[in-house]
Amino acid sequence: MAVKSSISKKFLIPLFAVIAVTVIVLFLYSVKVIKDIEVGVYEQESNTTSTYINKAIESKFDVCLTNAISISEISALVDAMVANNRQDAIEIITKLSDSLSKQLKTSYKIHVHTADMKSYIRSWKLDKYGDDLGSFRSTIRSVKNTGKPVASFEIGRAGLSFRGIAPVYDYGKYIGSVEVMLDVDSIVEKTLQDLGASIV
Repeated sequence: MAVKSSISKKFLIPLFAVIAVTVIVLFLYSVKVIKDIEVGVYEQESNTTSTYINKAIESKFDVCLTNAISISEISALVDAMVANNRQDAIEIITKLSDSLSKQLKTSYKIHVHTADMKSYIRSWKLDKYGDDLGSFRSTIRSVKNTGKPVASFEIGRAGLSFRGIAPVYDYGKYIGSVEVMLDVDSIVEKTLQDLGASIV
C-alpha cells in the first residue's frame, strides 16, 4: 500500500504542477488577448471618431464660407451698405440669422464689416458697432488685401468659432466684408449624438 501511495504521489504531484502551470499560462495568455482586443477596439473607436470630427469640421467651414459668399452678394445688403443705411442692413441680417439658426438648429451669427475693417452689424449684438477689428483680426485683413474669401477657426470677441468671411463689392469696389460664424459646441453635440462618443 505504501508503494502504491508513493507511486501515485510521484505521478499526481507532477500532473498537478503541469495543470497549474498550464492554467497560469492560459490565464496570462487570455489576459493579453483581451488587452489586445481592447486596444484594437479603442483604436478603431478613436479613428472613427477622429474621421467623423474631421468631416464635421470641413462641413462647418463649407457652410460658413458658402453662406458668407451668398450673403455678400445680396443686392439689398450691398445697397444698404453703400447708402450707409444700417437699419435696412440690420433687417436683412437679422432675418437671415434667425432663419438659418432655425434651419441649422445651432447659433448662427453674421457679422458685417466696413471697408475700413470696423464692425458694422453683429447679428447677436446690434447695439455694438464701430469698433476696430483690423488691428487683431488677420482674416479680415486678408480678405480686404486679397479680395478672396477665407474660412478659419479662430477666437474673437464672440468666442471660439468656425468662420467664413467673404468680401462685399459694389461694381468692383470693395465696400466691406461679411462673416458667418458657427459655434464649436454644435460639432461636439452632434458627435455625441451620432456616434455615442465621449469627448473629454
